[in-house]
Amino acid sequence: MDNQNFLLKYRECFGCSTELVNDSYGCFDCNIFFHKKCVELPIKISHPYHRKHQLILESDFCFCNLCQVSHSGLFYRCSICNLDFHSECLPPSVIKDKKHHEHPFTLLLRPNSFTCDACDTQGDNVSYICSTCNIQVHKDCISLPRFIRLTLHRHPLSRNFFLSIHFHDSRTWDCRICYKKINMEHGSYCCSRPNCEFVIHVKCAISWENKFWYDITELENPDEFKELDESGNLIFRVLRETKVGDNVVAAEIIHSSHDQHSLTFNDEINDNKHCNGCMMPISSSFYYCSCCDFFLHKACAELPRRTLLWFPQSSFRLLTDGIFKCWLCDYDCSGFSYKTANGLVVCLRCATTPHNFTYQAKEPHYLFYDAENVSNCSACGRRRDRKGSYICKDCNFVLNSGCVTLPKTARHNFDEHPLKLVYEDNNDYPLHHWCDICEKKRDSKFWFYHCKVCDNAMHPKCVLGEYPFIKLGSKYKYKGHPHPLSFIQKIDYHPLCEKCREPCQDLSLECEEHGCNFVGHWKCLRVFSEVYSYHH
Repeated sequence: MDNQNFLLKYRECFGCSTELVNDSYGCFDCNIFFHKKCVELPIKISHPYHRKHQLILESDFCFCNLCQVSHSGLFYRCSICNLDFHSECLPPSVIKDKKHHEHPFTLLLRPNSFTCDACDTQGDNVSYICSTCNIQVHKDCISLPRFIRLTLHRHPLSRNFFLSIHFHDSRTWDCRICYKKINMEHGSYCCSRPNCEFVIHVKCAISWENKFWYDITELENPDEFKELDESGNLIFRVLRETKVGDNVVAAEIIHSSHDQHSLTFNDEINDNKHCNGCMMPISSSFYYCSCCDFFLHKACAELPRRTLLWFPQSSFRLLTDGIFKCWLCDYDCSGFSYKTANGLVVCLRCATTPHNFTYQAKEPHYLFYDAENVSNCSACGRRRDRKGSYICKDCNFVLNSGCVTLPKTARHNFDEHPLKLVYEDNNDYPLHHWCDICEKKRDSKFWFYHCKVCDNAMHPKCVLGEYPFIKLGSKYKYKGHPHPLSFIQKIDYHPLCEKCREPCQDLSLECEEHGCNFVGHWKCLRVFSEVYSYHH
């Protein structure tokens, strides 16, 4: 069936159970197909893995004594010793793969286990050796890429069998994905740029879970690798500059998210106001509009239009309007977001939280993101069933993506003073462990907001609300209503929701059109979609 590959789509070779490509043989009446190489397998072979007797080719469903898995297809069998070897599992005597290693690998068959010099994991019986490099590896590790790239690091990584020789020292190194020690005498991937000390395990690089999270791909030629240039990628225009200390900063700008007025620089903290980009309290230098209630942290104003994050996907585009659900922390948000071409959306809080950093709680914790972690969060006690958590490399401290971005200070109408995030309640008096807003019991092991002046203690959710990152007054276009809507929170008057007919006491949407009385809960009107995005 030469050149009939379009007829073989979704069919597998009966001999090796892999996809049919290139020239094949088959019978459409019997629905049986073979690769040309499988048809041409010899009927009898002598193989160094089983030197006692010849092996006979047969077609059957049986247990392979090499890979320890049952297969259907072509097997080489020794009926005397009752041994079966799947035709694809019998290793060749010599493997030459100059794309991945400059020297040939020779089959070494020994009944003992070994530690693979490429991936630092155990192997049994079948291994390959390079006598020139004096290394012993799994068959699959021969074809490990020489160079890879991943979103977690902006430089190419090169495969290295002996880390101590590469860096010319004997220090201990942590893998920058799992933060476990790297064996200096076995393989790893390390940064190919001078003076860059980024290193990961080979087993972390080839993990399917990690390939999704860090977009790990093979790189043919590291010299052709181009870093994303973000210098000419900003979305503001400088009108005037000023000197602050030894630095020159933009004193007045036009930002594309608010181009109707200019924004003025201010380096005083104002936690009564919230940034229109990240929705967090103003806690560092910022830009403000003198004509309307618009604020941007300096860091948020200077974000690039396109960037690479450590999450999966190749690049993210900055959006400065719309209502969306963050893919990572699951909060509904307004403000700025980063979005991929296929619709994955993350808020600025998650986008600007690095993969690894030091978090200052009661004591400092060096955290890194573990995509497989399902432990209870140290802040709220809840467990996430997907997407992992930030965990401390040295202890059992765990934070989910929602709690790792909790504001350190907050405000609530219940208390006139700023509220501080507290990580542990040292007061042993049982009546102290109550929330002063909802008047329900509070678990002393978990975080809370506290007013030092009034000695008020409150649940974070009671302080921040159900939707803490949607700014009142933000616009939303609801498909079920012809006019634009804006977010409100009624205090004295609670009209009935158009959907559920219950009073609108929490976050709601109200029609801006004069004379139209449309109003509804956000929880009733919000639109779910696969990409968690409500952008318009």
